[in-house]
Amino acid sequence: MEVWNGISLAFWESLIASVQDFPYLYTKSDKRYKDTLLVENTWNHIRSNLKNLGFKLVAGVELNGTCVKNKWFSLRTKYIREKSDVKKPSGSGSDKREKWILFHHLNFLDKLTQTRQKKFPRISNLELEDNKTDRFDVS
Repeated sequence: MEVWNGISLAFWESLIASVQDFPYLYTKSDKRYKDTLLVENTWNHIRSNLKNLGFKLVAGVELNGTCVKNKWFSLRTKYIREKSDVKKPSGSGSDKREKWILFHHLNFLDKLTQTRQKKFPRISNLELEDNKTDRFDVS
């Protein structure tokens, strides 16, 4: 049986499929995203579905709505990190490694996740040195 993070892939795949059915759980632009009662009830509904599939304990912890939500957030965070690693240019020092085993299951998040660009461009030491001399030139 394949596992990720000490939990069977079958659990992760079931969780992903369940969450995908409720876009307001992961789409901030959805009007229902901030409806805390709806969101809480949905996490509990997903928990019930997972329990009905036979996932009563996950990593020794009994499933509840909060546990399921936390597992989802860890998945989403891992996906975003993996996605940014895939986008690194060649020669950036990143090693060639296989994609994370659940990567392709979370492709539906692509249209919602954007890699933030740095606010400040990287300045080389040479540019800094040039700017120091220009700034204090009193001629």
